[in-house]
Amino acid sequence: GIALFPLFGVPFVVVGIAMFLSPLWSYLKSLRTVYVITNRRAITFNGGRSMTIRSYPPEKLQDIFRRQKRDGSGDIIFTPKPWLESGKNKQTEELGFLRIANPKQVEQMLEALGKKSYKR
Repeated sequence: GIALFPLFGVPFVVVGIAMFLSPLWSYLKSLRTVYVITNRRAITFNGGRSMTIRSYPPEKLQDIFRRQKRDGSGDIIFTPKPWLESGKNKQTEELGFLRIANPKQVEQMLEALGKKSYKR
């Protein structure tokens, strides 16, 4: 019994700790994230060991949606990015402005920017 714990029990403990700490990791990641809306595009800057910059011109802002929490904060999703997990399950990563304080106002700004692609 006890001799098998390191072999089978440790992975479960590690996964449990990782699940417990995932909200903290998300919070720390949000501290290294900057969102910008210009008159030409929306931009996300995600820092950390390396900087990831994603730019969204008006054409990419046609099908956005807002997910809002009871406290008023929420997410604006631009693009669900598909990817395959182990070659079998198709998953999506939601790209956009995540964990923001005023999602309704930001959604209106992005919708106005998205309408610019029709005026060209």
